[in-house]
Amino acid sequence: MEEILLKFEKLDSFRKQELLDFLEFLLNKQAEPAEAQSYGTYKKRILEVFAWSDEEIGVFEENRKKFNQWQAREW
Repeated sequence: MEEILLKFEKLDSFRKQELLDFLEFLLNKQAEPAEAQSYGTYKKRILEVFAWSDEEIGVFEENRKKFNQWQAREW
């Protein structure tokens, strides 16, 4: 354990955070094995996925229209 701490201290802050994120991923993976996941749990996780609002999509639609009207210069 001491060796791990010594190596961790040598990392820059970005790499430290990356390592902590990876450890969190492993802990989550260990906590709930995929085959033990029920349909209800899966459905709940899927429903928590972020969905864009109509207003946010409207920004992309407006930009798409402007882009389609844009004319490239002739060489």
